[in-house]
Amino acid sequence: MPNRSNTAGTLAYLALVVESDATCYGGLLAIDSLGRPVEFHCSAPLTPSRAHSIMYGPTLRSHLTDQVVAPALLRSLRRRPAALLVDHRQQLALRSQVHYPVLHVEIDAAETAQSSGLPVSCHEDHAGDRRIFERVWSRFEAQVELCEPFERIRAALREARGGTKAA
Repeated sequence: MPNRSNTAGTLAYLALVVESDATCYGGLLAIDSLGRPVEFHCSAPLTPSRAHSIMYGPTLRSHLTDQVVAPALLRSLRRRPAALLVDHRQQLALRSQVHYPVLHVEIDAAETAQSSGLPVSCHEDHAGDRRIFERVWSRFEAQVELCEPFERIRAALREARGGTKAA
């Protein structure tokens, strides 16, 4: 039976890719406080049919990312992380599906970080998630760059796709 207990020593990073033809896939990396991988899961590419594209219209992307790919990746976690970091703001909606903080990392702000404070935001209905994350992050910050695990996920997705695509 998988251990789904709270593992305060892990952070999970979720990166989703949507290509121009609406093909969607993603990766989920859980790391320990040294930045070492504890779990990695990736989805197979999901390309919607023309009928799906027509029926879902402008909501297709959010349906694929928020209702199909991301939840499947989250269900694959064997351990509950202390927090989930996401690379797209709309993924904050995943907070309603999990019992741990979900934070969006402002990647551009993190890469040019001259300001004080962490460049993260949380869902408006869960404002306390930021405070929780700041306490958790204090155990990671000496060893882990905030955005670097996203780079590892994207590189692993590119490798899985044969060295092409995945941006």
